[in-house]
Amino acid sequence: MKQKKLLLSILTMLLPVMASADSILKDGIYYSIISSGDNPEAEVAVIPEEWAANYNYSGHIVIPESFMFDYGDGMKEYKVTSIAENAFKDRDYLYSITIPASVGSIGPKAFYGCSRLESVVSLREFPIVLSTDVFSGLPANATLYVAEGYKNAYRQTTGWSSFGENITEIDNSTLVAEKNWTGGFTGEYPFYLSCYGEVQR
Repeated sequence: MKQKKLLLSILTMLLPVMASADSILKDGIYYSIISSGDNPEAEVAVIPEEWAANYNYSGHIVIPESFMFDYGDGMKEYKVTSIAENAFKDRDYLYSITIPASVGSIGPKAFYGCSRLESVVSLREFPIVLSTDVFSGLPANATLYVAEGYKNAYRQTTGWSSFGENITEIDNSTLVAEKNWTGGFTGEYPFYLSCYGEVQR
């Protein structure tokens, strides 16, 4: 029991940045490095099996547009451009997720079976086309929040249309507070919109 508590304590201290091969765990979110060249990019990834026993996606998560990291060739800003297939699949204690405007691709079943995911915020004005199973298995009251004037665009786009009538517009002034939010976990549920950043095209 003491050994387990010690392991969890060590893991907690290392959570701000953990790295291996082509992947890192930073501010509570696991990433795969897509490119570290002139245009560094990263993808939100599935937590690897060797970490899954001690770490899980849960609570209220804000994915940042970018993050700073030194991957051995100097400190660089990595733009978050995609969410991997199955990245958050079956995370029963994930309550809310904020997806930045920088994300241009979300893999199949990325949020499949998240039975308590009641709030999804998309900071992208024009929606990207998704697989029909990206948000399958969410609770019936799951709500998608989008920028003012873009509700119909999301309702007509594959993948997002699964929210049906549960799509709510929020004015841009509500989203402005911190464009450069560093990501990770937010404050009180259900509304922490002051942390979300600015809706972008």
